[in-house]
Amino acid sequence: LRVKEMIMIPNTKSNIREIVSYDVDVRGLEYYGEEHRVEMRGEAFFCVIYRIEEGQLEWYDASIPFSGYFDAEGCKASDLYYVKVLSKEYGLEIIGDNDGEMRALELELLFSVDMRCWEEVSVPVLMDAYALDRNLVLEREPMNFKKLLVKNTAKLRLNENFQVDDAEEKILQICSYHGKVCVEHTEVVENGLEVLGIVTVYVMYATPEDGFPMACVSGQLAFEQVVDVPGLKKEDCFYLECGLDQLQVNLLDSIEYEAKVSIKIDVMAFGTEKIERVINMEEIPLDGNGLQDYPG
Repeated sequence: LRVKEMIMIPNTKSNIREIVSYDVDVRGLEYYGEEHRVEMRGEAFFCVIYRIEEGQLEWYDASIPFSGYFDAEGCKASDLYYVKVLSKEYGLEIIGDNDGEMRALELELLFSVDMRCWEEVSVPVLMDAYALDRNLVLEREPMNFKKLLVKNTAKLRLNENFQVDDAEEKILQICSYHGKVCVEHTEVVENGLEVLGIVTVYVMYATPEDGFPMACVSGQLAFEQVVDVPGLKKEDCFYLECGLDQLQVNLLDSIEYEAKVSIKIDVMAFGTEKIERVINMEEIPLDGNGLQDYPG
């Protein structure tokens, strides 16, 4: 999925001479199944540090809602679908506005995903047979099929305070922040799935030092969550997608900041049902003695 968005720099900001660095953080991804396609929606938080005509550094940050479609031939709105983002690439370029001034930016988002879709169907299965006027010898074979246990979403909130080290510059103003969720361990527990991981929060800020005007720090928050999946067994299969839903960083003083994180965990789990179906029958005529044993 490729998405392009146009961003205009506010009038309070100077013209852009060159981009020094930029950062993009995508949060709150949601998916909606439709006929022959799946829609993805989210919000892109970005911060760009650039040099103005006079040579000084400035920065600008904003959030851009976006949406796009994946083609999914044969998919219906009622189907079960699962989307996992495999990779994300971002690009930011300076372009001229209608007056020819360098006050516009073009943000490009490129997503590579693993998308799967299931349809629930009813299949007739012959499980037994009998006759009143003959004997039937049945040949059976085991049959396994998947059955949806649950499609569940859990949300987890974290809150923690961090301090910059003595060797790092003090914080004058927070410019931007973004987070990364990493799942380190999953384990099937009684009626659920236990998920353990770490959220790393990166904060870019302005310092009071003229010779070192920008700096970046990071902090980690560990999380543990059990997602309810009734009937889940160790041999069952499940699909897990864990991402950042919301992130907020507040400056408390020149050396301390607070990180508030909301994580969304999507789980789709399938159990395996086992039955025996009849694949062949042999008919054997009844003899006279056999008829005596039949009920009236």
